[in-house]
Amino acid sequence: MRELAAYLERVVGACSVVPLDVPGNSHVLEAVDVNGDRWFAKRLGDAGQWRAEVRAYKNWVPALGDRAPRLRAADRQRRFVVTSAVPGRRGDPFDPDLHQAAGELLRRFHSVLPSRTATATEFADRMAQRLERWLGRVPGLFTADEVDFARAQVRLLEQLPLQLQVPCHGDYKPHNWLLDDDGTLRVIDFADSRWHVRAFDLTRLYYGPWWGRPKLVERFLEGYGHQLADHERDFLLLTGPVNAVVIVVWAHLHGQPAEEQRTRDLFAALRAGHSPETVEQGRWRRRLRRAH
Repeated sequence: MRELAAYLERVVGACSVVPLDVPGNSHVLEAVDVNGDRWFAKRLGDAGQWRAEVRAYKNWVPALGDRAPRLRAADRQRRFVVTSAVPGRRGDPFDPDLHQAAGELLRRFHSVLPSRTATATEFADRMAQRLERWLGRVPGLFTADEVDFARAQVRLLEQLPLQLQVPCHGDYKPHNWLLDDDGTLRVIDFADSRWHVRAFDLTRLYYGPWWGRPKLVERFLEGYGHQLADHERDFLLLTGPVNAVVIVVWAHLHGQPAEEQRTRDLFAALRAGHSPETVEQGRWRRRLRRAH
């Protein structure tokens, strides 16, 4: 932390620094300089995240204007990034108006560059690699049946039609949305950004606040200006087990038992044939636990 603080002061000048407690393996500092401007300095957990964040801030985020932070400095060797702060605070994650505004902002982000084509095999291979990588981090965390189910769902991705890839945020959820007093929404944290199909950016929502809340889905898509096509909904359903594996492993490694159990319940719901749009909020957990 001292090295990161020293780098931050070299970049923005004399400042008061406060370390922030964030989950994961990144380190984050918040600072206020002598002019009263706020800054954030981050040491990314791995080189891939550093490259993703810097690429996004240099090539994609500027098109959002003041709706996202701006990059001030970056150090590849030490994986440091310094960005400006943006006004706002986290809102109610179940507020339909918030989701509509988030849909509008995501559509703008997805449109910053022309889309690219991607074959079904291409993103099926990518998701298969992601699944195996995370399964290998904590061997034995899942049963053989759970692993077989996740692998089978990934293989079905190969049957989906050709899709377009766009710049994706990668972790688009209420935790990374800041709402100011005027109702303007901004987005932060681009460490998981990448080229992917646009439905990829709905994953955190589909298996988070949207679960059992169709009104949120409706309002978000209204803001986004596009209804989910069948192949996009299929993508979300088929990649659900992979994302559940990622979150369970992450929560297990970072001592977040409540999140781990919530996602295990979700994984069980998927294996039972449920989806966020076909289940009534609250009842599926009780039904699954009775079945256990």
